[in-house]
Amino acid sequence: MSITIAYISAPKTGLRIVSTLLVGASGLALATPSLANDVLFNQSEAAFEEGKRMTQSAGLLQVSLTGGGVASFVDGADFTINRDGSIDLYGGAVTVAGAEGSEIVVRMPEGLEGRVAGRGSSGNFSVAENGEARGHALTGAIRVGPASNLRQFSAGEMWRARSGDRPRLVVSIGAQTQPVGNGGGSTAGQVAALGGEAGPVGAALNGIPVTLGDALAAAGASSDIIAAGRRVELAAANPAIETFPSGDLALLIAASGGLQSSFGGTPFDGAQADVIRSYLGFLARGGSGADFLTSYSGFVLSYFDLLRAGGVPSGFAGTSTADIDAYLSFVQRTRGFDDLAARDRVLAQAYLAFVANGANPDGFAGSFTDLTEAFFAFVRGGNAPADFTAASQDTLRRSIAFLAESGLSQRLAATDQALLAAYLQNGGLAFASQYQSALGDYFTFLASGRLPSAYGAVDEATLQTYLQTLTDAGLLQTVLGERAAFFADYLAYLRGGG
Repeated sequence: MSITIAYISAPKTGLRIVSTLLVGASGLALATPSLANDVLFNQSEAAFEEGKRMTQSAGLLQVSLTGGGVASFVDGADFTINRDGSIDLYGGAVTVAGAEGSEIVVRMPEGLEGRVAGRGSSGNFSVAENGEARGHALTGAIRVGPASNLRQFSAGEMWRARSGDRPRLVVSIGAQTQPVGNGGGSTAGQVAALGGEAGPVGAALNGIPVTLGDALAAAGASSDIIAAGRRVELAAANPAIETFPSGDLALLIAASGGLQSSFGGTPFDGAQADVIRSYLGFLARGGSGADFLTSYSGFVLSYFDLLRAGGVPSGFAGTSTADIDAYLSFVQRTRGFDDLAARDRVLAQAYLAFVANGANPDGFAGSFTDLTEAFFAFVRGGNAPADFTAASQDTLRRSIAFLAESGLSQRLAATDQALLAAYLQNGGLAFASQYQSALGDYFTFLASGRLPSAYGAVDEATLQTYLQTLTDAGLLQTVLGERAAFFADYLAYLRGGG
């Protein structure tokens, strides 16, 4: 579906934006029509009751309407939601997103109606204390006017209707670019999580400043914020502009901190503001708000591939490590990493835990590979694994398992990768002693002058597997000692088909 954004701001006191978002960022799909009016989210002080007139002074109420679509009331509003999904709006504002196959009717004073139909349409309707109605066609098209004489307004157009008058066009800002969930091309509407720990980041990530200048103006922001927003939007949309108005971006980034208090979310080390900065920076580099989710999903996968290939985060060209960290924090706190492949999920969780306390991301992969490499070198030196003192055996076990599960084992040398695989397959390094004993018995048998074909304790294929594993893992000399040369020649003979 579309993104629906209602803005409220206190002039001269900084930018305060309260957003109602209908985008692809959570698991609650709206494609299936509701059989009744159901509350999706309620942060207001009043309990919702169908068919009853409600007065809401603060907070946010989102309702999935009978027949489909969503209505969102932000802060002060006086209204009734009827059993059929229509809305009687006496005062305040409501933002409505349509649904396929249904039409949502918003009735306002003086016989004025607003109608939103179709999954691609959404609009905002408000009634002032003096009875004047106004609103904004956000996406698609809406119709406004007396029931017998409706006027159509297209995306980006604002309208106003004074008492007894037909609605008239106030200003047209152009259609807003809308995000598409997960970059898959489907525009089925979903409701982003608001409130709790996810709210402010969910709001920011899903496109608050898509049309910055006019949207901020409608919000009543101070003139410096409005001007900065317009310049940022123009620069982001014009590829001929080679330099971005960094002062304006800094002003908007500073204002973005005010978003943290608008949704009741619990800040986590400033990540709410961080992901807002990431979004604004993405626009500043010429990105489209509609591409933010898709682009950063791609950045994360490329970032992980860089780590596995032996690179360091500071060498990543896609975006900054701070932006990657902010985006991963957002994903973790809102929907988790279930959408990622298993090895990416393991890597993401460990990476965030590593950087949570301010650790340098460049040291992340090395904190696991260095320990494993040191342990394997210690064992190849002929030492007993239990004598390794740099870490406990349990820590080593978990570190080795993580390298395999996350794909960071690719950073290791070939011999270390082989030893890691043997370690995991056999539940530790005890296999080396087992192989040593079996091959020692076989050597004694051959030294007595008997033929290999007469040996029955272990079959030849298994013995060859033992030798191959020890060779690949760099343990042949360590385990077999003075007999290593003999068995190396013997393995080469068997490999040749002998």
